[in-house]
Amino acid sequence: TPRRPGSVLCIPIFEPTADNRAGGFLFSEKKGYISPGGAVLGTIEIYHRRARGFPAEEVDLLEQFAQQAGLAIQNARLFLHIDRLARDASRNLRQREHIMQAIPDGVIIYDSRWRVADANQAIRKFLGWSTDVIGLDAAEALSRSTAIFPEEFSVIPNLIEELDRRVLERRVDEFKMVGADGQNYSIRRSYAPIHDNLGDIFASVVIYHDVTEQVAARERIEAEVISRTAELAQRNEALELAKAEQDLASARIELLLERLPSGVMLISAEDKRITIINRQATQILQNIGLPLEPLDDLDQATKNAVGRNAEVLLRTPTVYSTSGSPIPYEEQPLDLTLYKGEASEAELHIRQSDGQLFLLVSAAPLRTSDGTISSAVLVLHEITKLKTLERAREDFFTTMAHELKTPLANIRAHLSALQAKDFQWSSEAQQNFLETADEQVERLVGMINHFLDASRVEAGALRLELEPILIPEMLEDLEERLEALISSSGRHLKVKLPPRLPAVIADYELIMSVLTNLLSNAFRYAPEGDTVLLEVEPVYGADDQYPSSVELRVTDRGPGMSLEQQAALFTRFSTFAAMNRPAVDRPGQPTDERRRGSARWSPATGLGLYISRGIIEAHGSKLTLKSSPGEGASFAFILNVANSTDDRRAP
Repeated sequence: TPRRPGSVLCIPIFEPTADNRAGGFLFSEKKGYISPGGAVLGTIEIYHRRARGFPAEEVDLLEQFAQQAGLAIQNARLFLHIDRLARDASRNLRQREHIMQAIPDGVIIYDSRWRVADANQAIRKFLGWSTDVIGLDAAEALSRSTAIFPEEFSVIPNLIEELDRRVLERRVDEFKMVGADGQNYSIRRSYAPIHDNLGDIFASVVIYHDVTEQVAARERIEAEVISRTAELAQRNEALELAKAEQDLASARIELLLERLPSGVMLISAEDKRITIINRQATQILQNIGLPLEPLDDLDQATKNAVGRNAEVLLRTPTVYSTSGSPIPYEEQPLDLTLYKGEASEAELHIRQSDGQLFLLVSAAPLRTSDGTISSAVLVLHEITKLKTLERAREDFFTTMAHELKTPLANIRAHLSALQAKDFQWSSEAQQNFLETADEQVERLVGMINHFLDASRVEAGALRLELEPILIPEMLEDLEERLEALISSSGRHLKVKLPPRLPAVIADYELIMSVLTNLLSNAFRYAPEGDTVLLEVEPVYGADDQYPSSVELRVTDRGPGMSLEQQAALFTRFSTFAAMNRPAVDRPGQPTDERRRGSARWSPATGLGLYISRGIIEAHGSKLTLKSSPGEGASFAFILNVANSTDDRRAP
């Protein structure tokens, strides 16, 4: 169709702004219309069939209409947005309610003034709340609860300040309470703030979490731990007591092992190594020549011996039986115990350059519960001194038998001669026979009494008949008794007495026998023609005006004695005197006639000094000896003065 000429007017619809809402417009010469400056929402177009211009009034009217249309469009959009926000808020509220109800824990939301903004079903049921608690402040809402809180929660001063502090600290506390249903619960309560987009706190949430089962389980565990701890403490105490008892027993065993005079060893049956050994065993093993180092430190050598192979050690020395034949290791007690399980004992001899070493060796097995040999106990007892004593005793009895045999033979010979009917003896000969027999009988009685005195000394049964003794008178009596011995010996006796001596308290006859023994020995060993000295000296205490005791000392200038000889001199069966007594035919020794007239002459039984020491010790004193080879000997003892003042001052 053919086009017709016409005209059109186009008016834009702008988005309202603060300026055009206030009625202000902008005029654009370039575009030829007024522009508010907002975004274009649409246009209004006016068509006219004829080609003509539009009056200004129509243009203004249409622009006003376009402005109102823009406002209407914006309002419609705003209403649609608000409707969407309302629907979103409603949906969010329903979701929050669903979430609150779905949470198993109790949840309370408080506003900024600590009024209850919301509470889920779980907390309302737990605290016994109804829906009317919404909007109540915290104190009033809690007061309406039928649950029973701990007592300290009901008396909190300044509750709002305390709640604010707990929220800021995000505190979590745990306590026990009774719920609205009357059941006991363990609750873990936590506080947390709720912030807006600017970070300000506009609400707070308090969550009650039921931890009853966990607490019960924890309490059961804690109770079990406490019970087990108490049980462990009891067991530890029992173990400590057992350990203390074991330590005490070990200490006692260790002390016992150290105090034992015998050597003790424990040897493992598995590897034959020493597991326990005492000092005495180490000393014995060193004495028989085994290489247990260091030789100058016995304690260290004992420690070093632990772990050594006992079989290797004990195979080293050659040992002999009592008959003198060598004993192989396989026949010795330890080997018999470890390999055959036999408890055995044997007396073994070991020959050394300076003599023989005698050992009494015992071994016994230790078995486990099934009878297996686990170890062996080896006991080593050195009996060298015992053997020496046995030999001395044998020598003593041999000497006694010989000495008894001689007088008995004399007595029998003289009596047989008197009884012979084919001989006629004169009265003088018969008298001589009887006197000789009587002297031999007296000699026998003296030797027997000597032996009995030694037995009394050893048994501690020596009886003292104490009396005040004037020493000058006693020494005068002593010289008379020893006159025959002194005159026939070719030696002299010198007595040194101070001018005044107190009386002593002692057994007269026993002290006389001690002095007789000491002087007899001195005359036997003093050089011919020499002088034996008997000295008496008073002994004063630190502050005593009168002497408290008197010392008697016998000194000779004979051959003297070594320390070893001195150590053996006072033993019961000492043969030193018998072995070293001068021969009867030595110049200066009493003749048969002079010996016959002295009742104090006796054979060297080895008991004289032993008895003398026992007598002096019974008096509470001690018999001392000072001697060295070639310088003679000096025996001394001290006697207490009598208690009487008159006795002290006696001349």
